[in-house]
Amino acid sequence: MNSASDGAAAIRAGSARHREEADLPVVSEPFDAVFDRTRLSLIRLAHLVLNNRAEAEDIVQEAATKLVARNNVNNPDAFLRTVVVNLCRSRIRRRSAARKYAHLVHRREETTAHSEPLLDILDRLPVRQRTAIVLRYYEDRTDDEIGMILGCRPGTVRSLLSRALSTLRDEVQK
Repeated sequence: MNSASDGAAAIRAGSARHREEADLPVVSEPFDAVFDRTRLSLIRLAHLVLNNRAEAEDIVQEAATKLVARNNVNNPDAFLRTVVVNLCRSRIRRRSAARKYAHLVHRREETTAHSEPLLDILDRLPVRQRTAIVLRYYEDRTDDEIGMILGCRPGTVRSLLSRALSTLRDEVQK
């Protein structure tokens, strides 16, 4: 078979898998129970990725509103975690753009006075590497789970982790 027919077969298999998942019964756990159970771990996840507690709490609240807006989610824990990671990535992109153009508006970037040295080093990692590190070592997620959250393959996750750990090692030894 050629690569075009392989790609079409993969798409058909993926859409069949999607139909199967759509047929799964929706577990209707009350929102309050889901949020109470996951809130602190999601705040910590966002805090480790962003290195800012207030922004982390805002992001978790925003993720919760997205869950409420979607009235039937099969796995609310996974949904919330994925939304939190994606919102963190967006926030970091906005920070990066703000830093890039800060000299044009003559504003100083806010810095935290009491940040921990390891969090500062972690903050210098690229977003995907930082997120992979937090998901692996804080959330204790597998390569497959991290790949699903980041939207990449498990091999890419291992590569991200390897590069991140190498950078962290070099930074700590300085």
